[in-house]
Amino acid sequence: MELLELLQNGESEEATHERRCEAEEVARKQHEAEEAAHKPPAPSRQQRATSNEFTLTLAPGVEMVFVYVPAGEFLMGSDPNVDTLAYEDEQPQHRVFLDEYWMGKYPVTNAQYAAFVRATGHTVPQHWQQGQAPEGKEQHPVIWVSWEDVITFCSWATQVTKLVVRLPTEAEWEKAARGIDGRIYPWNNEVPDASRCNFAKYEQGTTSVGKYSLRGDSPYGCADMSGNVWEWCADYYDSEYYRNSSEYNPRGPADGRGRVLRGGSWENNIRNVRISTRARLDSTDMRGRIGFRTVIEIVVR
Repeated sequence: MELLELLQNGESEEATHERRCEAEEVARKQHEAEEAAHKPPAPSRQQRATSNEFTLTLAPGVEMVFVYVPAGEFLMGSDPNVDTLAYEDEQPQHRVFLDEYWMGKYPVTNAQYAAFVRATGHTVPQHWQQGQAPEGKEQHPVIWVSWEDVITFCSWATQVTKLVVRLPTEAEWEKAARGIDGRIYPWNNEVPDASRCNFAKYEQGTTSVGKYSLRGDSPYGCADMSGNVWEWCADYYDSEYYRNSSEYNPRGPADGRGRVLRGGSWENNIRNVRISTRARLDSTDMRGRIGFRTVIEIVVR
């Protein structure tokens, strides 16, 4: 309401101020109520919630931590004017809107994968001895797993937890790694060093997940999204996909040449541990530099 109208209505300045304060308080409470309605769903009895993280139990003594990624837009891909190391298949940079989801804070570890193997009898990674994960590497990312192995793990985790556990889409992976500002690495645009991530053969192999936290973490608190191991994504790979991808919850092309991998590994250089770097591999293939992390989908009921 304009000041002239207030004077004509005979309302005192003090009364006007009081009425405005009351209106602002009503608006504030309404805003808080709307925000509360969009907060992540309350964790079930299988989960321990802490702020925007929760811990999910896979088996006795075996847990997975997830971080909340809110709905909204982010910059996906690379602008070669900003990132001179950008590959062609990362272009053009474009805005994408994603619904909210929970992202694995860490890559899936040997200990977590071992719980899956014990429960299902699934084939163990080829380097495990007598069906056991390498001693002392229980908290290292599991490696030598194919995309198809990973899908089976997700199906088991979904059955155990009664939640939708799956591989992240390429877009979900990238947003969790970089936030909304188009940064080149999870921490910012500064090139990595040995205090930020496991890359360039400094470690000559994988390291325990979270070793480089907090310096190497993403804006949402995800660890190891640059280096350590490449991570499978749900999408088929298409080098031209960014030219015509959906702007809303893209799920990748209907088919393609293999599946997408993200993040780079312990042996890659600064170009290939950038957030936007894309790689591909056949879904049946597996390597000693490839692992994965999972997403929990927030199902709207």
